[in-house]
Amino acid sequence: MSGIVGGAGARSGILGLTSASGGTEYTNDGYRYHKFTATSTNGFKVASQHINLEYLIVGGGGAGGHTGFGGGGGAGGVLHGSMSVKHGQYTVTIGAGGTGGTASPTNGGNSSIFGIVAYGGGKGSGYGAEGYTGGSGGGGGGDQDYQGGSGISGQGHEGGHGQDYSPEVSGGGGGAGARGYDGSNLWPTRRHSKGGDGAKYSDWATATSSGHNSGYFGGGGGGGVGRNDILGAAAGHGAYGGLGGGGEGALSNYAGGGAANLWATAGIVNTGGGGGGGHPDNATSGAGGYAGGSGIVLIRYLL
Repeated sequence: MSGIVGGAGARSGILGLTSASGGTEYTNDGYRYHKFTATSTNGFKVASQHINLEYLIVGGGGAGGHTGFGGGGGAGGVLHGSMSVKHGQYTVTIGAGGTGGTASPTNGGNSSIFGIVAYGGGKGSGYGAEGYTGGSGGGGGGDQDYQGGSGISGQGHEGGHGQDYSPEVSGGGGGAGARGYDGSNLWPTRRHSKGGDGAKYSDWATATSSGHNSGYFGGGGGGGVGRNDILGAAAGHGAYGGLGGGGEGALSNYAGGGAANLWATAGIVNTGGGGGGGHPDNATSGAGGYAGGSGIVLIRYLL
């Protein structure tokens, strides 16, 4: 883009008498922040000269897998850097979370500004399939050792692998800060099949009332757990989502035994969190794995 005059090594701050506007604005600890939670054409405006700034761009999270033992959705990619930008108007694109609750879940959408793109997370797989590639990869399906999808280098991590029969536990979605957990017979801890944790930017999150879990962005969705009534009754919950907005995986009482069915939950909006993976009963109920959380774009510069 013609307005960009610097690269990743630019020092944060304003050169000369510069002003900028757009999004929701905050001032904290000597910085001006701009928060964008929805796509805006020419949404960020630099009024004069040029400005040295930092950016934090988060793609939309992928949806959890729909059919039995669905993998957790991969988190949206997270990118942080700095650059110099000339006066002008710049379009901000916020990636939507992947569509969940259907037989055809989708990857998350890309977020971008200044031509820099944070990719949407990969959707979790369904029964007996590998996870999908994205900013972070979706978790692999249960019942066999199906691999998780790959993450984009510098943006996120791969999804976890599925677990063989007894019990069938899918892989957790990859996070921006860590790989998704593999399914495991040690599932009752809820840490096995957990979504990967996101990347932590506490100062950005505090200043703009964004992020999750004390400043994380881009947590992977927890994997779905199937035919696991005894372990389910003891644990009482599906697999954890990753820190940073990842949804919780579903738990099935497919075989009976007293544990309630627990549906997956969605990734949290404007965190890029992946959606939780589904379980066998979802195939007939239509609930499926759940949607990913939408992305976010943050900008800051020194006053």
